[in-house]
Amino acid sequence: MRRILLVTDSFLRPERTGLDVYCDKLVYWLPRLAPDTEFVLVSLGEPDQQPSQFALNIRHQGLPISRRQFYWASLLGRQTPLQTFAQQYDLIHLLTPLPVTIARPLVVTVHDLSPLVIPQAYYWHHRALTRWTLHKLSNSQCQFSVVSQWTGNDLHTLMNIPERRIHCIYEGVSEDFYSPDDHQHIEQVVARYRLPERYFLFIGSTHKRKNLPVLLQAYRQFRNQDTTDTQLVIAGRMNYPGGTKIRQQLQQLGLEDHVFLPGYIAQSDLPAVLRRATALLYPSLYEGFGLPILEAMACGVPVIASCTGAVPEISGGNALLCDPSNVDCFMEAMLHICNDNALKADLVAKGSAWAARFSWETTAKTTLRLYDKMLSNFKTLVIR
Repeated sequence: MRRILLVTDSFLRPERTGLDVYCDKLVYWLPRLAPDTEFVLVSLGEPDQQPSQFALNIRHQGLPISRRQFYWASLLGRQTPLQTFAQQYDLIHLLTPLPVTIARPLVVTVHDLSPLVIPQAYYWHHRALTRWTLHKLSNSQCQFSVVSQWTGNDLHTLMNIPERRIHCIYEGVSEDFYSPDDHQHIEQVVARYRLPERYFLFIGSTHKRKNLPVLLQAYRQFRNQDTTDTQLVIAGRMNYPGGTKIRQQLQQLGLEDHVFLPGYIAQSDLPAVLRRATALLYPSLYEGFGLPILEAMACGVPVIASCTGAVPEISGGNALLCDPSNVDCFMEAMLHICNDNALKADLVAKGSAWAARFSWETTAKTTLRLYDKMLSNFKTLVIR
């Protein structure tokens, strides 16, 4: 039985980000599609835990080293517990990049290169660590799994990594987002988060990359012309450095009574919150994928998004796209969604059909094929 090690920096974090969802779905699907393979999921600085949804051929193990400690050890050239632990396995898959050199077949998933593409949105040390980590990995002859063609092109262009080492494996959409509407459940979820009757929905953090200041300016202008009393819900963590500035901007624009801040929305509640939305607003300066776009489309919700990064690729021409700096464009798109029922119906129909092309099962199957290819090539090299 072959043994594969999956590595993530956090598995037990209660508030799941897009990267966490990627980890969760691979951990669910990989063992079920490869029952003759033993999988171990390692997370940094967390205790061992065996979730009930785990298949029989996968287990979780925490390593006694935090992400910060891991980086310091790597910077100082010291051996980490991961490098020792990994020697027991046939293949290692880093579900997010970490600066490590391992004498085993190694897959690294790169979700985006935003610190290098939009450096103005990140601190200098974040930019430096991102570049150093990818440079260290590029010298290890590992294979890179990227979540979009756009991210793959960025990796090739910015880090000079050969295209033959870059493999595009799209993320998927959970079946929960396709489930039939349960009106009673939706109303219960909406009431629990104290959401308004009609609302646009933003999902994400207050990080600069998410471009919330432009969105709030556009929404302020929208309200000057709107007759539908559509509110704005900003769903996500407000504890990033930009959170205080966003609250101040709400006051300056006089939007405190029209913008709702429910905080993090649990993954189990997200489909219901999406289904009640008038549209998803996704104005990011850069995205390597943009999972909420597909989740909204699967729920039958139109999308207004920026035209940068991987967003055009992932939305497939089935969303209203704007330059992320163009306040008027976002404002006009909101008005169109509220006032043009034919346009909204067209976006919903096309978006739903497009999102159906993406599944986590396909993501896992394609990942397993990459494993098979790498292990086959590694055996050939050993025999020679």
